[in-house]
Amino acid sequence: MAAAELPDRWFLDDEIDPRHPVYTRASIDELLPRPLSPLGHTLLWQPGLRQGWRDAALTFMGFGPDEIDADRPEVMIVAGGYPYLSLSIVREFARRAPGLTPARVDAAYFGAAAASFPPIVDPAVPDEVSVVGHRLGWVLDATDLPELRVDREEADATRSGRPDLATFDDADVIARARRLVPACRRMFDRHVMITVASSIGLGALVALGERLGDPSLGRRLVAGFRSTDADSPSWALWDLSRAVRASPELTAELDAGTAGLLARLRASESGDVAAFLDGLADIVRRHGSRGPNDWELATATWESDPTILLAAIDRLRLVADDASPARRQERLAADRAAVLAEVEAALDDEGRAELHRALRSAAVCIPARVQTNTTLVKLIGEVRHAVMELGRRLVDRGQLEHISDITLVTDDELDACVADPAAFAAIIEERRGQLERLASLEPPPVIDGSVPPLPTWPTHASLAGTAAPGLVLTGTGTAPGVAEGRARVIADPAHPEALELGDVLVTDTVGPAWMPLVATAGAVIVDLGSTDGPAGLVARGLGVPCVVGVSGATTSLDDGVRVRVDGTAGTVTVLD
Repeated sequence: MAAAELPDRWFLDDEIDPRHPVYTRASIDELLPRPLSPLGHTLLWQPGLRQGWRDAALTFMGFGPDEIDADRPEVMIVAGGYPYLSLSIVREFARRAPGLTPARVDAAYFGAAAASFPPIVDPAVPDEVSVVGHRLGWVLDATDLPELRVDREEADATRSGRPDLATFDDADVIARARRLVPACRRMFDRHVMITVASSIGLGALVALGERLGDPSLGRRLVAGFRSTDADSPSWALWDLSRAVRASPELTAELDAGTAGLLARLRASESGDVAAFLDGLADIVRRHGSRGPNDWELATATWESDPTILLAAIDRLRLVADDASPARRQERLAADRAAVLAEVEAALDDEGRAELHRALRSAAVCIPARVQTNTTLVKLIGEVRHAVMELGRRLVDRGQLEHISDITLVTDDELDACVADPAAFAAIIEERRGQLERLASLEPPPVIDGSVPPLPTWPTHASLAGTAAPGLVLTGTGTAPGVAEGRARVIADPAHPEALELGDVLVTDTVGPAWMPLVATAGAVIVDLGSTDGPAGLVARGLGVPCVVGVSGATTSLDDGVRVRVDGTAGTVTVLD
């Protein structure tokens, strides 16, 4: 489909409310790097996650119900199919929160991307500041968050109690998907709250490091904080990679290539292979909702496509035993202790009390943010499972071409499409082509008052260029350290074959499902991402230098070029 055939606006795009005119792709681009499918938008995001975001704004961030629309909350809009976060609302929250300023929040949430933002207009602080202060008061003194365990137990019970959908008729499958959305809304409310809370302690530590002349100190003080629930798939994958290294049969199978690997393993009579497959099945059962884009319904996951897991294990087996998650945690803990001693020595008694209060808060809230992400993704996985069951049935009946085609209709159209797919064939074909075109575009990083017509957006290909030796690309350092290596541009975690041990992983976004590739890499460069987003959390947990928000890295860095990554300074230098 030619670019001129795109309409000026995607049919699900929002109008800009003049009360909240400024929006950014920063931060939300990590959760949703590509356009939302129509069903993902209308079934999950609009009534579930977007409304949950509004709930958090009202109950936790000091906004009144008349400040944010009830039907299409401006906390997030969609333009060209891409979700945008309201910078206006985030900055307004910062004005109302004691100890925060719009500039500090820009730096904490958006990092280098904040350089593209419009100037901050900061009138007098409103009366709501006392309300927000009261609601934030618990953050720096929290020692436990038991409500997160309740959410986790609910999500686990939903997964373990999944009914046999083969016994459901189509209407019951649709009803199950819709029935899960209110819980997604409630848990996303909690995720937003914890995301805000996690920035308080970390922001205080970063500010403390800046006062001492070393901005990296704050991030080194939180590197390696663990969320057991979120980390467990990583540790399980590590164990399977060790099983491969210890088994001649498994090593031979993976040496033969990942194409057809699962079928070969299932045909094997080896005891090692049988044990490996049991471990793989256990990961799929417990963590199968994970995948490269697991906040969207139209995406492959570990459950729907276990070859993604096999490709990850194939890279992870290259890593030596001394790089195990446990050893990395030990090294990070030792570095934290050394930095803590250094910072304590530079402070007076009042400063040390401030340090330990912020550190205690970060130690509780940063892992909690990862945990709320993991819990919500598991529940989203159950919505996706029901949706894909519908798609599978229609493909089996010869009524759809691809299982994911079911996500090309809206929730309002879903019942009618399942009843008469032929009536939607032309609509599905048109939307598939338009989504492919939208995915090829480079969305504006910032929207200020109006959205440029879609045919005027540049394509990724038009922005490609060759980075010459000596060129320095800048972003935000989210995991400290310096490393050099060959850049390997990986677009799909299911096909990471080019990434060898010590190479620099270059990609557009990194989430928890990318852990095996990050563990294999010597450093990570990410097109998108924010200061405290998933890429930084994964890289810091593994002790791998990482720079995010390096706009255009995947198009400007030639595959195989040598680069130096400085995760402390936030720079990428092309060496040759």
